Amino acid sequence: MENAGTLRSFLENVNSWLIQNPDQVVTLLFTQGQGFDVEVLDHLFQSTGIASFAYVPPTSPGVLPIDQWPTLGNLISTKKRLIVFIDYHADPAKVPYIMNEFDYFFESSFSPTDGLFRSCDIHRPPDTTADGKLYIVNHNLNKKLGHKKLLIPDWHHARRTNSMTGPGSIGGHASRCFKTHGRRPNVILLDYVMQGEVLQSQNLLNGFMTLEKTENVYNDIAFNASSVPPGLLELPEPSATDLDDSDDDMFLIAPALKLRNAISDAASDRLRNPLSKFGESSVILKALLWGLYLLLQV
Repeated sequence: MENAGTLRSFLENVNSWLIQNPDQVVTLLFTQGQGFDVEVLDHLFQSTGIASFAYVPPTSPGVLPIDQWPTLGNLISTKKRLIVFIDYHADPAKVPYIMNEFDYFFESSFSPTDGLFRSCDIHRPPDTTADGKLYIVNHNLNKKLGHKKLLIPDWHHARRTNSMTGPGSIGGHASRCFKTHGRRPNVILLDYVMQGEVLQSQNLLNGFMTLEKTENVYNDIAFNASSVPPGLLELPEPSATDLDDSDDDMFLIAPALKLRNAISDAASDRLRNPLSKFGESSVILKALLWGLYLLLQV
């Protein structure tokens, strides 16, 4: 474990960033197994000043339906540019801006160990359906350590896992989830976001970048723009032979694809108004900080 500082310091940094970037929206997802009261978080949000940015659903303490989410443009214009979820121990009657993750989201397989990410089945919460919920794709590869099968992040393959296209890539996983659920993911969770092609993948999945086929493009990628939303690639089902640990660099996409900047006036407007609602908006990429923890400082 590594001490990543205090939660107070983290919130102060996010608050400063929001002040300095008035056209940006931030989503925070807290995970906590300690069972502390959500009012502890509220105290820190209030004392750091960041609570003033927090969005409160008009239906709170009830759940906001997926088709009633505001656009990103509305969040920006109303200066409510911080959206906060927590996985357990939410209490919207006490703290209405900290929303219960599983009231709003379902997740794909947690702590996946399949480097091809061949499944996008619902894992959490159990016994739920996709109807009326946003969804999170866990694209953070893990490996088993020792005879006790302890799971640790797979740092060795981080560049491949965080590549834009190809076997085990962000784009391939998103495409598979689109096939499974009939709509694009809302959030993709990653480890080691400084490795691979994370920002390029985000731009691709949000429709701000397109791919042009070149002579030496990998054979496993087939482009079929008519059947998927902008940025999602139609991929054939991979096999275990697609993963070759002998050369991790073989999965880097830069030599094989020519990127064309597709930002236009219309696309720029989608930054504020992607599709129509936040609940239907393009993919948001987040970082899972493995081995880091934030100390509560009240």
